[in-house]
Order: sequence, then C-alpha cells, then structure tokens
Amino acid sequence: AGGTAGVIQWLPPIYSLDVIKSRMQAFPKGYYNGWLDCAQKLYREEGIQVFYRGLTPALLRAFPLHAIIFLSYEFLISLMKK
Repeated sequence: AGGTAGVIQWLPPIYSLDVIKSRMQAFPKGYYNGWLDCAQKLYREEGIQVFYRGLTPALLRAFPLHAIIFLSYEFLISLMKK
C-alpha cells in the first residue's frame, strides 16, 4: 500500500509542480515572478518535456522508498501498542 501510494504521489501533475518548485529554489529570489511565470518560462525555453525530465527515476525510487517508510511506521506503531 505504501509503495503504490508513493508512486501515485509522483505522477503528473504533482511531479511537474515539483519541477517548478525546484527551479524556483535554484534561481535567485525575484528571477521568477511566481510559479506561473516560472512554468511559462520553462515551457517557452525548454518545451513540455522539461516537466517530465527525471520522472522515470523518481517513479522507480518511489515504490521501495515509500514501502519501507510505510512498513517502518506500521512496525513502530505495533511496538508502541505492546
């Protein structure tokens, strides 16, 4: 359950929003005039593929990562209930 939820979390449009957030963080404050401005500039300069670059590794990493987090959480909860 945790692994599947982790993969679903990274599917577009969430991944695309993360790309925008990361670009805004990488540039000096004021370079972009908000998230919409950032998205428009990225699209104009790099095309639609900019919003999906790196998606495959993110999805491959998401399942085991979130499965382990979910398993650890459930295990710790069961320990605390004892």
